[in-house]
Order: sequence, then C-alpha cells, then structure tokens
Amino acid sequence: MNRKDRRAAQRGRGPMGPAQFERELRRVVRGDPDADPVVAAFWRDQSTEWDVAAAVDHPDGIEALRRR
Repeated sequence: MNRKDRRAAQRGRGPMGPAQFERELRRVVRGDPDADPVVAAFWRDQSTEWDVAAAVDHPDGIEALRRR
C-alpha cells in the first residue's frame, strides 16, 4: 500500500461526484433510511434554510414547495 492509498483509507471514501450526489439526494427526499447521512444532513439544513414545506422526487428532478 503506497502513501496515497494509506491517506485515502484514513479519510474514508473520497468525495462523491455529481451523479452520485443526485442519486443520494433523491433517496433522501424519498425518505430512504439507508441514504448517505452527509447528504441527509445537507438536505435537512437546506430545507430548513429555504423553508421547504414539501418535496417530491420525479423524473425531471426534485421539486420543492416553499412556505411564503
């Protein structure tokens, strides 16, 4: 195992790409308990910040209804 591999093992997994993030975010919005906890925390923080009342996942993306 070289230095790069050791450092990667210490950090855990690397950063996720845009496609993987979108998949995980869709899982979070659908309420999947096995979704990535970091993405779930992001969605929780952002939905609070944006005052989201409801969100739904559909083929065109995620649609969120905000309170006024």
